[in-house]
Amino acid sequence: MPSQEYFKNISLKDVKLDYDKANRLLDAAKKSISSNVFFPLLPSKMKPGVLKGHRFDSSKKIHPFAVVGTDNISMKWLSLRQSKLEELNTPVYVVEAESMDLVRRLASKYKSMKFVPANGDGLAENLKVKAYPFLVTSSGVWQ
Repeated sequence: MPSQEYFKNISLKDVKLDYDKANRLLDAAKKSISSNVFFPLLPSKMKPGVLKGHRFDSSKKIHPFAVVGTDNISMKWLSLRQSKLEELNTPVYVVEAESMDLVRRLASKYKSMKFVPANGDGLAENLKVKAYPFLVTSSGVWQ
């Protein structure tokens, strides 16, 4: 039987939806999804290290953001750059972390900053960088 004929014979007028049950099931599904399903974060196109900053060919209309990992170099960089990142109200993309718990620890330590887990490979390609941590502003990429 063709699907058109099948759907023609279904009557949706008699369907009664239990909205409370549907909402309970949706809430349960949301709670069952672990944030750790996205971990570990491990970029393949960049690693912790030193990078030579560079200016963009032309100024970009972007809000400044930072990119870090949970490694020692990133932790020292965050500590040194904290006041500047806070001044710029910079979101911090965490591109290397074993778990969401490590990202939460960063947020707990640096309460005035927002940390977001992210895949760093697209950033590495688009910004032509091979190392993190770094800050991106409208004028370029800086460490």
